[in-house]
Amino acid sequence: MTQVFISYSRKDLAFVERLAKDLRAAGLEVWYDLSGLDGGARWGQEIQNAIEASQIFVVVLSPNSVASEWVEKEFMYANSLKKRIIPLLYQPCKVPMWFINLHFIDVQGENYDGHFWVILKAMGVKAGDVAVKEQPAAATSTQASTASPKLLPGDKVKEKKKSFKVLRFHPVWIIALAGLVVVIVFAVWGLPALAARLTPIPTPTATATRRPTPSPTLTLTLAPSLTPTITFTPTAALSTRPADDMMMVYVPEGNFSMGNIYYPADQPVHTVYLDAYWIDKTEVTNAMYALCVKAGACQAPSQSSSFTRSSYYGNPQYTNYPVIYVNWTDANAYCAWAGARLQTEAQWEKAARGTDGRTYPWGNAGPTCSLMNMGSGISVTDVCVGDTSAVGSYPSGVSPYGALDMAGNVWEWVNDWFDGAYYASSPASNPQGPSTGTVRVMRGSAWVGLMDFINSAFRNREDPGYVSNNVGFRCSRLSP
Repeated sequence: MTQVFISYSRKDLAFVERLAKDLRAAGLEVWYDLSGLDGGARWGQEIQNAIEASQIFVVVLSPNSVASEWVEKEFMYANSLKKRIIPLLYQPCKVPMWFINLHFIDVQGENYDGHFWVILKAMGVKAGDVAVKEQPAAATSTQASTASPKLLPGDKVKEKKKSFKVLRFHPVWIIALAGLVVVIVFAVWGLPALAARLTPIPTPTATATRRPTPSPTLTLTLAPSLTPTITFTPTAALSTRPADDMMMVYVPEGNFSMGNIYYPADQPVHTVYLDAYWIDKTEVTNAMYALCVKAGACQAPSQSSSFTRSSYYGNPQYTNYPVIYVNWTDANAYCAWAGARLQTEAQWEKAARGTDGRTYPWGNAGPTCSLMNMGSGISVTDVCVGDTSAVGSYPSGVSPYGALDMAGNVWEWVNDWFDGAYYASSPASNPQGPSTGTVRVMRGSAWVGLMDFINSAFRNREDPGYVSNNVGFRCSRLSP
């Protein structure tokens, strides 16, 4: 049986006892000091033995635990043994240096129930191994039929049997269906052929010159010699921003479907209308950001390194890589300097997934290292690259409007404050997000992190002052 070691501060014991109870209900063996130490035991040696015997090391992050020397020692020892480390953010805290490169699972407040299945997935527990609660009665039939079942704490193990219904066709239906097929075939092939016989063949003339349009066009002209000539217009309308030479792509006005059914904060799925706008084709690069710093309108990134590179920002080798270690205020200042603004999360999501409800920028096929720079979230070694990559390195992962890197590489700040209940009452036209809040939204996932976060509808959030080696941004502006 898989054993889980929980490292924590005694001040957070109530949460740890709840977590341990739910993990045991899911079939895992759990060890933490107040549950696994017998009277008279040498607790230092017993803790060391328990870490060695465990396959998974969970560290509960809070102001109390990051200040604990023992939590740090336990973490260092588990890391030296190459244990699978799963950090849980229980309370907001300043992440210590010994932990800063690991991606955490947010279990603050109500997030615990929604993210518990993510914890189990990181531990290798399959959804079918444990019971799941039914969809809430308020859920729509569409949600109930398409949602992945979510594991909630305290559920008991049980089995569900699948039932199948056989659909039987009446003979009258079959005859009617066959007649409909005949009508459709005649409409598609018969009518055009008949029209071709009755329509005089025009005398070939020179092809008229067309004015370029933002939408894709494919023109086929047959010359008298019957040699085909094909002209193709690019799939995206482009514009260059003068301040930093950033290429921007055009997103036309109209409706799209926003949100998904997998996380409570991403619900309900709702239709949103947006005016036309432009959004940066890639994330803002080191070279672009340096222009703003030189102009005195931006602060330099808080660190000039990246995860694996001691020299990153300011190094000519990485000028075309995304700027990192910038907080929300830095990103907002840059966009204002460039004559743009941080996009709303509605604008970001439409640019990423288009109007056909796709899961990822490229479609619904699962993510791969040929489509994006990503990680699994299990460890910092289980990644495609292990650090940032040059912007635009994954053309196969392009969005419907021509935007690149909208999945992976770095998380991207957007303008909105975060409110987990906002979608239930947000405006149907050009939503701007809550008027106040404590944390800002980030979108798009990063080079390291859980695969569950890659979904284009997923809403991440952080304190506006947060900086990291996997967070950057892009800008937008209204059309024209």
